[in-house]
Amino acid sequence: MQWAQSITSRNGQLLASVLDANGTPSLLPLGELAANGLPTCEKNWRRCLSFRLSDLQATTPDEYLEHFGIKANSAENLQSMYALHGPRVKWVIPALALIRGLFQPSRVLLSDVFRPQPVDRLAVVDPDNSRRVKIVAPWSNIKLHKAGSTVPTLEWLVWDQMANKLASSVHHHAMKGCIDLDLLPLDFEFSAYGDRKGKTTFVTNLSALKVTLSERSSRNPGEVHFLSQAAVGKRSSALHVERNATGDLQLTQQEWESVKQHALDYSRGSKYDLKTVFENLLAYATGEVATHKELKALETATPVDLEYHRCWTNAGKFTAMVDHLNRLRAK
Repeated sequence: MQWAQSITSRNGQLLASVLDANGTPSLLPLGELAANGLPTCEKNWRRCLSFRLSDLQATTPDEYLEHFGIKANSAENLQSMYALHGPRVKWVIPALALIRGLFQPSRVLLSDVFRPQPVDRLAVVDPDNSRRVKIVAPWSNIKLHKAGSTVPTLEWLVWDQMANKLASSVHHHAMKGCIDLDLLPLDFEFSAYGDRKGKTTFVTNLSALKVTLSERSSRNPGEVHFLSQAAVGKRSSALHVERNATGDLQLTQQEWESVKQHALDYSRGSKYDLKTVFENLLAYATGEVATHKELKALETATPVDLEYHRCWTNAGKFTAMVDHLNRLRAK
């Protein structure tokens, strides 16, 4: 287990103080926080969360650190912790998970986000086409952006002044030794992963799926989708699925009783809960779960998820089931 507890300055350079499993600190370049500084868990509990950033509530890190057995001195910890209270589950979210999830891909962008005026270092409006951005970061020659990995995030940062302010706040907090960001009134949809205990989920990883552009955006009102087709895998497009009242994909039993009529050919005699199978496949089809490996790692995963995906898809039943669910939820 690791925990990034603070930021310190050495010879004019900002470095992260990261604790190992024994509570021993080491100093790492800030860019390495893309893969270090937060605990991991073998079995992730995954959900889609939609919330306004400013609705998060500050909380103490004690419960989170105790859950993962992290030996940290509360007085020396300068990484902020936030709580999101849902109808049935409380989500406890470290600031570093938010920063990683907002500025994707973090392995490319994180070093610059912790520096002053990060947006100016990364991209500008293309002088030849005002509807596009031009990447000016030194790493642009490695062509990672050709796969669409950085372009959605950079477009959001360049077009929306609130996004620019959000990115700049990371450096302002870092100069105070803190791992944190300003909680601005921006609406996001995240794919969240973590370890669940009772009615509390301790988040270890976040990935922003989309953000609603603020009124201070130079673009027309709308949304920026961070999930590229490369992340969805080889699927030609991600399906649209209407969500339930709490913003999740999960079906009520009444909805399932209606939807499963389209799957009767493959439902007879299964020892697995096909409602759960279908919900897992919805996460895969919408792009919340990007790969087969991630699908199999879900806490709710069953051994027959991919088999039913193949059977239902080849027979044209999966699309029919999704269309029927959308109609039910549109009423």
